Amino acid sequence: MSRGYAQTRSYRDFFRIHAPLAAVDRAVDSAPPFARSNRGLVLNIDTGAETPGEMRIELDTLPVIPFAAATRGLVSLAMDSAAYGDDQGVDLFLPRSAFDRVADHYGAARIASLSLPVGAAREDVVLAHLASCLERALEPSSASSTATIDQVSLALNLHLAQRYGGLKPPRTPDRGGLAPWQLRLARNALDRNLDGGVSLDTVADACGLSASHFSRAFSRSTGVAPHRWLMQRRIEIAKDMIMERGMPLAQIALACGFSDQSHFTRTFAMMTGFTPRRWRTAQDTSPVCQAIPAQVYA
Repeated sequence: MSRGYAQTRSYRDFFRIHAPLAAVDRAVDSAPPFARSNRGLVLNIDTGAETPGEMRIELDTLPVIPFAAATRGLVSLAMDSAAYGDDQGVDLFLPRSAFDRVADHYGAARIASLSLPVGAAREDVVLAHLASCLERALEPSSASSTATIDQVSLALNLHLAQRYGGLKPPRTPDRGGLAPWQLRLARNALDRNLDGGVSLDTVADACGLSASHFSRAFSRSTGVAPHRWLMQRRIEIAKDMIMERGMPLAQIALACGFSDQSHFTRTFAMMTGFTPRRWRTAQDTSPVCQAIPAQVYA
Protein backbone atom coordinates (compact mmCIF):
# COMPACT_ATOMS: atom_id res chain seq x y z
CA MET A 1 0.00 0.00 0.00
CA SER A 2 1.32 3.43 -0.85
CA ARG A 3 2.33 5.86 1.87
CA GLY A 4 0.51 8.85 0.45
CA TYR A 5 -1.45 10.23 -2.47
CA ALA A 6 -0.62 12.39 -5.41
CA GLN A 7 -2.98 15.32 -5.67
CA THR A 8 -4.25 14.29 -9.11
CA ARG A 9 -5.33 10.71 -9.72
CA SER A 10 -7.40 8.95 -12.35
CA TYR A 11 -10.69 7.28 -11.52
CA ARG A 12 -9.05 4.13 -12.87
CA ASP A 13 -6.83 4.13 -9.78
CA PHE A 14 -9.83 3.38 -7.58
CA PHE A 15 -12.67 0.95 -7.16
CA ARG A 16 -15.93 2.87 -7.09
CA ILE A 17 -18.88 1.82 -4.94
CA HIS A 18 -22.13 3.74 -4.79
CA ALA A 19 -23.79 3.93 -1.37
CA PRO A 20 -26.84 5.70 0.12
CA LEU A 21 -25.85 9.05 1.60
CA ALA A 22 -27.51 8.34 4.94
CA ALA A 23 -25.61 5.07 5.21
CA VAL A 24 -22.32 6.90 4.71
CA ASP A 25 -23.23 9.36 7.47
CA ARG A 26 -23.88 6.44 9.83
CA ALA A 27 -20.88 4.40 8.80
CA VAL A 28 -18.11 6.99 8.82
CA ASP A 29 -17.66 7.79 12.47
CA SER A 30 -15.95 11.12 11.87
CA ALA A 31 -19.38 12.49 10.78
CA PRO A 32 -17.86 14.79 8.14
CA PRO A 33 -19.98 17.62 6.75
CA PHE A 34 -18.66 16.92 3.22
CA ALA A 35 -20.66 13.68 3.15
CA ARG A 36 -23.61 15.95 2.38
CA SER A 37 -22.30 16.49 -1.14
CA ASN A 38 -23.39 14.18 -3.93
CA ARG A 39 -20.00 13.82 -5.59
CA GLY A 40 -18.13 11.26 -3.56
CA LEU A 41 -15.29 10.71 -1.14
CA VAL A 42 -12.16 8.60 -0.89
CA LEU A 43 -12.03 5.89 1.76
CA ASN A 44 -8.31 5.48 2.38
CA ILE A 45 -7.94 1.93 3.65
CA ASP A 46 -4.16 2.14 3.42
CA THR A 47 -2.28 1.73 6.69
CA GLY A 48 -0.03 4.44 8.01
CA ALA A 49 -0.59 6.72 5.03
CA GLU A 50 -0.11 10.45 5.47
CA THR A 51 -3.50 11.26 4.04
CA PRO A 52 -4.43 14.75 2.83
CA GLY A 53 -7.79 16.20 3.78
CA GLU A 54 -8.91 16.16 0.17
CA MET A 55 -7.77 14.87 -3.21
CA ARG A 56 -8.29 16.18 -6.69
CA ILE A 57 -9.32 13.34 -9.02
CA GLU A 58 -9.60 14.66 -12.56
CA LEU A 59 -12.20 17.46 -12.33
CA ASP A 60 -13.48 16.74 -8.82
CA THR A 61 -11.99 17.62 -5.45
CA LEU A 62 -13.04 14.84 -3.08
CA PRO A 63 -12.62 14.58 0.69
CA VAL A 64 -10.45 11.78 2.07
CA ILE A 65 -11.32 9.72 5.16
CA PRO A 66 -8.15 8.44 6.93
CA PHE A 67 -7.39 4.78 7.55
CA ALA A 68 -9.07 4.08 10.91
CA ALA A 69 -12.39 5.77 10.19
CA ALA A 70 -12.42 4.56 6.60
CA THR A 71 -11.97 0.93 7.60
CA ARG A 72 -14.74 1.13 10.16
CA GLY A 73 -16.94 2.86 7.62
CA LEU A 74 -16.27 0.31 4.88
CA VAL A 75 -17.05 -2.64 7.14
CA SER A 76 -20.18 -0.96 8.49
CA LEU A 77 -21.46 -0.24 4.99
CA ALA A 78 -20.67 -3.73 3.75
CA MET A 79 -22.51 -5.36 6.64
CA ASP A 80 -25.47 -2.99 6.98
CA SER A 81 -28.34 -4.49 4.99
CA ALA A 82 -30.78 -1.84 6.22
CA ALA A 83 -29.04 1.00 4.40
CA TYR A 84 -30.80 0.57 1.05
CA GLY A 85 -33.57 2.85 -0.11
CA ASP A 86 -32.16 6.36 0.32
CA ASP A 87 -32.93 8.74 -2.50
CA GLN A 88 -29.52 10.38 -2.40
CA GLY A 89 -26.22 8.58 -2.72
CA VAL A 90 -22.50 9.16 -2.76
CA ASP A 91 -19.63 7.46 -4.59
CA LEU A 92 -16.95 5.87 -2.43
CA PHE A 93 -13.50 5.46 -3.98
CA LEU A 94 -11.29 2.69 -2.60
CA PRO A 95 -7.63 2.96 -3.68
CA ARG A 96 -6.53 0.02 -5.82
CA SER A 97 -3.06 0.22 -4.31
CA ALA A 98 -4.34 -1.41 -1.11
CA PHE A 99 -5.55 -4.47 -3.02
CA ASP A 100 -2.70 -4.43 -5.52
CA ARG A 101 -0.28 -4.82 -2.64
CA VAL A 102 -2.11 -7.95 -1.48
CA ALA A 103 -2.03 -9.50 -4.95
CA ASP A 104 1.62 -8.61 -5.46
CA HIS A 105 2.54 -10.03 -2.06
CA TYR A 106 1.23 -13.45 -3.09
CA GLY A 107 2.24 -13.25 -6.74
CA ALA A 108 -1.42 -13.36 -7.79
CA ALA A 109 -3.12 -11.46 -10.61
CA ARG A 110 -4.50 -8.12 -9.48
CA ILE A 111 -8.27 -8.02 -9.15
CA ALA A 112 -10.25 -6.30 -11.90
CA SER A 113 -13.36 -5.45 -9.86
CA LEU A 114 -14.63 -5.28 -6.31
CA SER A 115 -18.29 -6.22 -5.89
CA LEU A 116 -19.04 -4.81 -2.46
CA PRO A 117 -22.42 -3.03 -2.48
CA VAL A 118 -24.01 -1.93 0.77
CA GLY A 119 -25.13 -4.95 2.81
CA ALA A 120 -23.25 -7.50 0.68
CA ALA A 121 -21.28 -8.76 3.68
CA ARG A 122 -24.02 -8.88 6.32
CA GLU A 123 -23.50 -12.65 6.79
CA ASP A 124 -19.70 -12.47 6.49
CA VAL A 125 -18.45 -13.85 9.81
CA VAL A 126 -14.80 -13.60 8.79
CA LEU A 127 -15.09 -9.90 7.95
CA ALA A 128 -16.86 -9.22 11.22
CA HIS A 129 -14.13 -11.02 13.18
CA LEU A 130 -11.28 -9.24 11.42
CA ALA A 131 -13.01 -5.89 11.85
CA SER A 132 -13.37 -6.59 15.55
CA CYS A 133 -9.67 -7.38 15.81
CA LEU A 134 -8.79 -4.17 14.01
CA GLU A 135 -11.13 -2.13 16.20
CA ARG A 136 -9.40 -3.41 19.34
CA ALA A 137 -5.96 -2.80 17.86
CA LEU A 138 -6.88 0.80 17.02
CA GLU A 139 -8.26 1.66 20.46
CA PRO A 140 -6.28 4.44 22.20
CA SER A 141 -5.67 2.19 25.20
CA SER A 142 -4.34 -0.62 23.01
CA ALA A 143 -0.64 -1.48 23.09
CA SER A 144 -0.77 -2.92 19.57
CA SER A 145 2.17 -2.03 17.39
CA THR A 146 1.97 -0.61 13.89
CA ALA A 147 3.19 -3.99 12.62
CA THR A 148 0.23 -5.72 14.29
CA ILE A 149 -2.24 -3.27 12.78
CA ASP A 150 -0.62 -3.75 9.37
CA GLN A 151 -0.96 -7.53 9.62
CA VAL A 152 -4.64 -7.35 10.57
CA SER A 153 -5.34 -4.90 7.77
CA LEU A 154 -3.48 -7.10 5.29
CA ALA A 155 -5.68 -10.04 6.31
CA LEU A 156 -8.77 -7.84 5.98
CA ASN A 157 -7.82 -6.67 2.50
CA LEU A 158 -6.92 -10.21 1.44
CA HIS A 159 -10.34 -11.44 2.53
CA LEU A 160 -12.11 -8.63 0.67
CA ALA A 161 -10.06 -9.26 -2.45
CA GLN A 162 -10.73 -13.01 -2.35
CA ARG A 163 -14.42 -13.00 -1.49
CA TYR A 164 -15.56 -9.87 -3.32
CA GLY A 165 -12.88 -9.35 -5.95
CA GLY A 166 -12.25 -12.89 -7.17
CA LEU A 167 -8.60 -13.01 -6.11
CA LYS A 168 -7.43 -16.59 -6.34
CA PRO A 169 -6.34 -17.95 -2.93
CA PRO A 170 -2.58 -17.76 -2.46
CA ARG A 171 -0.85 -21.07 -2.98
CA THR A 172 2.61 -22.42 -3.34
CA PRO A 173 3.99 -22.28 -6.88
CA ASP A 174 3.26 -25.21 -9.15
CA ARG A 175 6.16 -27.53 -9.48
CA GLY A 176 8.27 -26.02 -12.20
CA GLY A 177 6.46 -22.66 -11.96
CA LEU A 178 7.78 -19.28 -10.91
CA ALA A 179 8.10 -18.20 -7.29
CA PRO A 180 5.74 -15.34 -6.31
CA TRP A 181 8.53 -12.76 -6.40
CA GLN A 182 9.63 -13.95 -9.85
CA LEU A 183 6.08 -13.84 -11.21
CA ARG A 184 5.53 -10.35 -9.76
CA LEU A 185 8.81 -9.12 -11.23
CA ALA A 186 8.04 -10.62 -14.66
CA ARG A 187 4.53 -9.19 -14.79
CA ASN A 188 5.70 -5.72 -13.83
CA ALA A 189 8.55 -5.81 -16.36
CA LEU A 190 6.22 -6.85 -19.17
CA ASP A 191 3.60 -4.29 -18.16
CA ARG A 192 6.10 -1.45 -18.20
CA ASN A 193 7.11 -2.46 -21.72
CA LEU A 194 3.86 -3.10 -23.55
CA ASP A 195 5.58 -2.50 -26.86
CA GLY A 196 7.81 -5.52 -26.25
CA GLY A 197 10.78 -3.26 -25.55
CA VAL A 198 12.13 -5.63 -22.90
CA SER A 199 13.54 -8.91 -24.16
CA LEU A 200 12.63 -12.30 -22.75
CA ASP A 201 16.31 -12.83 -21.96
CA THR A 202 16.36 -9.67 -19.83
CA VAL A 203 13.29 -10.66 -17.80
CA ALA A 204 14.54 -14.22 -17.42
CA ASP A 205 17.94 -12.98 -16.24
CA ALA A 206 16.28 -10.74 -13.62
CA CYS A 207 14.49 -13.87 -12.35
CA GLY A 208 17.75 -15.81 -12.24
CA LEU A 209 16.65 -18.22 -14.98
CA SER A 210 17.54 -19.05 -18.55
CA ALA A 211 15.12 -17.81 -21.21
CA SER A 212 13.83 -21.32 -21.98
CA HIS A 213 13.40 -22.20 -18.29
CA PHE A 214 11.67 -18.88 -17.62
CA SER A 215 9.26 -19.32 -20.52
CA ARG A 216 8.23 -22.81 -19.33
CA ALA A 217 7.88 -21.68 -15.71
CA PHE A 218 5.88 -18.58 -16.67
CA SER A 219 3.51 -20.68 -18.77
CA ARG A 220 3.01 -23.13 -15.90
CA SER A 221 2.28 -20.31 -13.43
CA THR A 222 -0.07 -18.28 -15.64
CA GLY A 223 -1.41 -20.82 -18.11
CA VAL A 224 -0.15 -18.85 -21.10
CA ALA A 225 3.21 -18.09 -22.70
CA PRO A 226 4.84 -14.70 -21.94
CA HIS A 227 3.98 -13.27 -25.37
CA ARG A 228 0.33 -14.34 -25.07
CA TRP A 229 0.12 -12.87 -21.58
CA LEU A 230 1.54 -9.59 -22.86
CA MET A 231 -1.05 -9.47 -25.65
CA GLN A 232 -3.84 -10.08 -23.14
CA ARG A 233 -2.55 -7.24 -20.95
CA ARG A 234 -2.44 -4.89 -23.93
CA ILE A 235 -6.09 -5.63 -24.63
CA GLU A 236 -7.10 -5.23 -20.97
CA ILE A 237 -5.44 -1.82 -20.81
CA ALA A 238 -6.95 -0.84 -24.14
CA LYS A 239 -10.42 -1.64 -22.77
CA ASP A 240 -9.84 0.81 -19.92
CA MET A 241 -8.79 3.52 -22.34
CA ILE A 242 -11.70 2.85 -24.72
CA MET A 243 -14.21 3.23 -21.87
CA GLU A 244 -12.68 6.56 -20.85
CA ARG A 245 -13.58 7.90 -24.31
CA GLY A 246 -12.12 10.96 -25.95
CA MET A 247 -8.95 9.22 -27.13
CA PRO A 248 -8.74 8.17 -30.79
CA LEU A 249 -8.30 4.45 -31.43
CA ALA A 250 -5.06 5.14 -33.28
CA GLN A 251 -3.64 6.78 -30.16
CA ILE A 252 -4.86 3.93 -27.94
CA ALA A 253 -3.19 1.45 -30.28
CA LEU A 254 0.18 3.17 -29.94
CA ALA A 255 -0.18 3.65 -26.17
CA CYS A 256 -0.81 -0.09 -25.74
CA GLY A 257 2.19 -1.17 -27.79
CA PHE A 258 0.55 -1.97 -31.15
CA SER A 259 2.28 -0.94 -34.35
CA ASP A 260 -0.83 0.77 -35.76
CA GLN A 261 -4.63 0.91 -35.49
CA SER A 262 -5.11 -1.92 -37.97
CA HIS A 263 -2.90 -4.26 -35.93
CA PHE A 264 -4.74 -3.22 -32.77
CA THR A 265 -8.19 -3.81 -34.29
CA ARG A 266 -7.27 -7.26 -35.62
CA THR A 267 -5.79 -8.38 -32.30
CA PHE A 268 -8.69 -6.93 -30.29
CA ALA A 269 -11.24 -8.72 -32.47
CA MET A 270 -9.32 -12.00 -32.29
CA MET A 271 -9.23 -11.92 -28.48
CA THR A 272 -12.69 -10.51 -27.71
CA GLY A 273 -14.83 -11.34 -30.73
CA PHE A 274 -15.61 -7.63 -31.25
CA THR A 275 -13.94 -4.71 -32.94
CA PRO A 276 -13.02 -1.95 -30.42
CA ARG A 277 -15.99 0.21 -31.44
CA ARG A 278 -18.48 -2.65 -31.24
CA TRP A 279 -17.07 -3.72 -27.89
CA ARG A 280 -17.60 -0.21 -26.52
CA THR A 281 -21.16 -0.19 -27.84
CA ALA A 282 -21.80 -3.56 -26.13
CA GLN A 283 -20.54 -2.12 -22.83
CA ASP A 284 -22.82 0.90 -23.17
CA THR A 285 -25.86 -1.36 -23.42
CA SER A 286 -24.88 -3.60 -20.49
CA PRO A 287 -25.91 -2.95 -16.83
CA VAL A 288 -23.81 -0.34 -15.04
CA CYS A 289 -21.07 -1.97 -12.97
CA GLN A 290 -20.14 -0.85 -9.49
CA ALA A 291 -16.43 -1.26 -10.05
CA ILE A 292 -14.02 0.32 -12.49
CA PRO A 293 -11.89 -1.84 -14.87
CA ALA A 294 -8.38 -2.81 -13.83
CA GLN A 295 -5.55 -0.32 -13.95
CA VAL A 296 -2.10 -0.86 -15.32
CA TYR A 297 0.23 -2.70 -12.97
CA ALA A 298 2.60 -0.42 -11.13
